[in-house]
Amino acid sequence: MRAESTLEGWQWWIAAAVGVGVLAWIAPHQLSVLAWIVTQLAVGAMAGYWIDRALFPHARPGDVDGDAVEARHARYRRAGLIAAGAIGATIGL
Repeated sequence: MRAESTLEGWQWWIAAAVGVGVLAWIAPHQLSVLAWIVTQLAVGAMAGYWIDRALFPHARPGDVDGDAVEARHARYRRAGLIAAGAIGATIGL
């Protein structure tokens, strides 16, 4: 891990904090809705990750033996399953 990678994206964290602050100021009753949506997104993403680990125990993206194409396909597969889990959880499936 690079030393500067811990500071990457700090602008987005500040923008998110400002957005939550504005939401709390304008409509504080919506904070619980925001918390519920963030929780659904996190649970869905974790479900997608664990589904990938359960279905493909010997094909983790970092452990694929072979060429770069197989490793890339494993990363795309995992990203697709995580996205499907997150989307499915947030739309209420």
